[in-house]
Amino acid sequence: MNIRKRLEQARLYTFTPDKYANDRDILQIVKQEIAGGADIIQLREKNISDREKLQLAIALRKLTNISKVLFIVNDDVDIAFLSNADGVHLGQDDIPVSYARKILKKEQIIGISTHNMEQFKSVQNDNNIDYVAIGPIFPTSTKDNPAPFIGIEKVNEIIKFKNKKVVGIGGINYENLDKVISTGIDCVAIVSDIVKAKDITSKTLAIKKKIVSIYSQLT
Repeated sequence: MNIRKRLEQARLYTFTPDKYANDRDILQIVKQEIAGGADIIQLREKNISDREKLQLAIALRKLTNISKVLFIVNDDVDIAFLSNADGVHLGQDDIPVSYARKILKKEQIIGISTHNMEQFKSVQNDNNIDYVAIGPIFPTSTKDNPAPFIGIEKVNEIIKFKNKKVVGIGGINYENLDKVISTGIDCVAIVSDIVKAKDITSKTLAIKKKIVSIYSQLT
């Protein structure tokens, strides 16, 4: 199955722990997320050097290749290219998508973060973009300086303009999955509710089971 087909089917998007690592091994955390049913793993580590990040990316690429899970690198197009990741995720302040597409291989995918109606609508017809993240939907402590949270009602309005796969992000957890998925998003991105769990595999399994159940009721 090619990368874009796997992206189309993805429901649960998870992350490396970043500031929530607490001296735990990053690869072990990711292994537990994969064991719990994660469909996408994003390398998001803000406080390590580029050299360390590349080494980690190469290790994660090997791990995700074995498990057939999509591997995305946050922000760093060069590391995504060098590690042969499945793609890169860009923010509003990162290099323009058109330049990233020139660097990446044809099969590698590009995702982009959007934080409001204007940003969301502006990228829907960009053929260089494979998926669009919208958020933060709820208040979040994951980022040090997050954009203002949007709220469910606004997401319901924004999602009407979707023309690509949409990933919801920001403050999403087991308890609010129903509200988020009911907006019409295609995939949920969860950080702290998973990486801060005592048993990451069990927590991921519970979340994935609930996600699958909610989507099955909608079809």
